[in-house]
Amino acid sequence: MTYRALFTTNPLDPAALDSLAATGAEFQIEGVDLDPSELLAALRGKEAYILGGVENVTEQTLAAAPDLKVVAFLGVGYRAFVDADAAARHGIAVTNAPGANAQAVAEFTVALMLDSVRRVTSLSNETKAGGWPVFRAANLEGRILGIVGMGTIGATVARIAIQGFGMSVVYCSRHQKPDVEQALGVRRLALPALLEEADVVSLHAAFGPDTAGILDAAALARLRPDAVVVNTSEAELIEPHALHDALAEGRIGCVAMDGYYIEPVPAPADDPYGLLCLPDDRFLLTPHTAFFTRESFTRTLATNLRSIENVLSTGTDERVVNPAFAASASWLRSGSGVAPRADASLVSHVPTVSDRLQSNVAPAVP
Repeated sequence: MTYRALFTTNPLDPAALDSLAATGAEFQIEGVDLDPSELLAALRGKEAYILGGVENVTEQTLAAAPDLKVVAFLGVGYRAFVDADAAARHGIAVTNAPGANAQAVAEFTVALMLDSVRRVTSLSNETKAGGWPVFRAANLEGRILGIVGMGTIGATVARIAIQGFGMSVVYCSRHQKPDVEQALGVRRLALPALLEEADVVSLHAAFGPDTAGILDAAALARLRPDAVVVNTSEAELIEPHALHDALAEGRIGCVAMDGYYIEPVPAPADDPYGLLCLPDDRFLLTPHTAFFTRESFTRTLATNLRSIENVLSTGTDERVVNPAFAASASWLRSGSGVAPRADASLVSHVPTVSDRLQSNVAPAVP
């Protein structure tokens, strides 16, 4: 299939470049630090956009990209990066890649859980600074893990916790999961009861209007004083000011998050929430990297490419998150999804951003 596409991403390995070339499309590859004006320029004339960076795709951006027909988010949590409702109004489909990175995110969740409970990062930093700290941790064995959102990732975390560490698992989910309950022996609870019972809480709920700030001051007050919270979903599931107060006052043990309310993060002194100033034994933060392994990147990119081809050729895909786009997609009714191009096999690099990243940033997929 022939189409023009923008792909914002960290430097790609040869296998990823080969997979793009194999589509027969023309890709412009850019880095993950495009400002709004750079993004607008890069989207000019593009029918598809794989969003693998931290760009904020707003109504203004979408309105200025008249050729754009599909935005494929390189992951699951698209809501913090692209206005899917605005895209629908402009006849642009938005897709994501649920399940493609489940194992990677689950493994990283467990890594953050272990770091929080055993204080690996904090102890390492203190030791390298010349100290010899003594910290008596607790085993995960026999502890209760509370999972909020028992989808594919949550179920994978539950399996690792139960079979690998001997933990007990309770969960909160919009729908009951009888297959998971039978296979793993987990129990479903309402969120307040889960927060009161769990030693470790792991957030895997999808971010949206119903889940924004589900861990607010009242919810955080239900946690045990030594409780650990791990959030590899979206930062906005936790109300940031309430989180800061609970951590600073020692009312909960530690919170570990993959991704922040502001990305990239500001200097600690400029952080409006004050969380970046907290010590590592209270607040751990990683740069939205839980999903990023060689295997998950390959699967996620393949899923994005399939979705783009499906949308452009048929007007639909099972991973479209804003199906209302079709009502405003005049290109569907005119049959002008994509146009053949003589140079369609080209994968191009624009030097102003991509070459700088290639020379200054280590490959994210080694």
